[in-house]
Amino acid sequence: MRPENRRHLERADVDEAICITDLSKRLLVHAAMNYGLSRFFAEILSFNEGSEIYKISLPPAFDKIPFREAVRLASDRFETIIMGLERDREIVCNPVGEYLLTADDNLFVLSEDTPVGLSEWQGDGGEGVAEDVSAASVSDVKVHKEA
Repeated sequence: MRPENRRHLERADVDEAICITDLSKRLLVHAAMNYGLSRFFAEILSFNEGSEIYKISLPPAFDKIPFREAVRLASDRFETIIMGLERDREIVCNPVGEYLLTADDNLFVLSEDTPVGLSEWQGDGGEGVAEDVSAASVSDVKVHKEA
């Protein structure tokens, strides 16, 4: 409840200290600036209704590909949205540019169900994702967007 106690929990080697007061303050500020945001968080934090947030290991097929490409593939193939990642205990939300994923990354995804298929995905037909992506033609992309 009290942010000043976080240091005591960290000294006790707690896995993760969660300060409800800090989270509540941040949510209030963001919700005041973005109407509906509190309902959005309530929806994704509820269980057994709609989509939920999951933390998964990086799928083998996503090793060494750009984050943006992983986002596109996860959405197109698994109806899952990658929101960010954890690398070396640091959280990176929606990284920009050509941010390459590595085998040790964990992903934070928004999905209707536990994304088992995504977390185990090796790529299509034993090929890597890079080959799969380069094989897509412009007309394939256009057809997908119109569908």
